[in-house]
Amino acid sequence: MKTKLLSILSGISLITSLFLGGISVGAEQPADASQMSKVEFAEYCDRLNAQKGRQRSAGLTDEEVTKLLYNYSFSTGDTKQSYEKQLNDAGFYIYKSSENSISTRSTSNKVELEACSIVYGSDKNWRIYGGGSWLSYLGYKHDLPGFAWFPSVGDKKNVGGLDAVGITIVNQSGTTPDLVRAFAYIHDDHGHEEYYYNAANENHKDGVIFEYQDYQRCLTSGFTYTSSYMGHGFSATAIYDSSFAKWNGQCRPMYTHTWDKGNISGITVGNSGISVSVNNKDYGWTSYGTKTVSF
Repeated sequence: MKTKLLSILSGISLITSLFLGGISVGAEQPADASQMSKVEFAEYCDRLNAQKGRQRSAGLTDEEVTKLLYNYSFSTGDTKQSYEKQLNDAGFYIYKSSENSISTRSTSNKVELEACSIVYGSDKNWRIYGGGSWLSYLGYKHDLPGFAWFPSVGDKKNVGGLDAVGITIVNQSGTTPDLVRAFAYIHDDHGHEEYYYNAANENHKDGVIFEYQDYQRCLTSGFTYTSSYMGHGFSATAIYDSSFAKWNGQCRPMYTHTWDKGNISGITVGNSGISVSVNNKDYGWTSYGTKTVSF
């Protein structure tokens, strides 16, 4: 009987292995994902989601996926694994990210830009996510305009002109996929967040970029009021259809900050990616992620 039971269990294990393409899925996220082609990775994820009975309608919203990716990119150890598990449980799998990149952060101008993450989901779409954060309040402290005495909770003051966050894509080959959706996610590190859905560029082949107004927000009133900066964290997400699996390129995040008299005077999109011009360089700059991720 024992021999027969072992034989049955062995058969079940073999069938499961064949069903999932012979890839170990103990942690669901294949350890060698970056060594697989995008087509192979998508097929693997589709089989796994089918086995788990995962459907897009029962999963996370696009915005929730982006927030998880933001938290994933800035966490480590068990916390990072927890965010990845939440993504996996909803049917989203990381193909490439800062986890398998080198020199992922750009700390110029007191901001931190993580390498882009490439993600495939239960909706059969692909995502390029890229974002960053200020290292601390001290980085933008002197950019904030400040309030008059005794401001009201919720009062806002703009910080310079518009800022921008985006994903720039270069060295492309293959057929460009359709852009399904794109948006930017901005937060102040105090529980307030905003989303922007209108990209500043029409040519999405070379990436996406969003302009938004950053501002100081009054949190508590009084002679010694407290405030936050809506712009402390920033990211962009570009969602492409399944044909992304046959498109190749390199991507990295970018961020433009202005203050006081600074304003964005122009955005250029082309084969060399996306670049931003600021009218007064004494009051604005652009930073790019130091690590380019290939897909």
